Amino acid sequence: MFLTIVNSLVNAPGKIKFLLVVAVSCVGCAGMPYYENPPPTPIPILPAKSSVIVNQTDTRFVWRETENAEHYDFHIFNRANSDISTYFLERIDPDEVCYQQLCEITLELLLPVRNGHAWRVRAGNIAGKSAWTRIEFEAAN
Repeated sequence: MFLTIVNSLVNAPGKIKFLLVVAVSCVGCAGMPYYENPPPTPIPILPAKSSVIVNQTDTRFVWRETENAEHYDFHIFNRANSDISTYFLERIDPDEVCYQQLCEITLELLLPVRNGHAWRVRAGNIAGKSAWTRIEFEAAN
């Protein structure tokens, strides 16, 4: 249970005439973690900046696990058409992709042959989301 201010009226500088406070019950909130800030931005490891990724082969995307992350968002930026939706993964559970402080997703990509594509990941929790990483790479056949 927590308290929330619903309404107040100030009739003079710094003087509250009335204050309406409501107790709110949250079923299941007792076990929920509380964070004051979003988690820090993940640290990308592989593929490294300026790597060449061969189309239609398994590619490992690895980043360092982020403290207080409840989930991760991940996408590939296609430089040819600015698309991010083809390889967009949202609210990835760390328990499913992280082990011994490293998180990993393996994808088979098919992108236009060129440089300037990028992989991006960010961490999130109930307080918000970190900044996106941006690691550019080249796609090749």
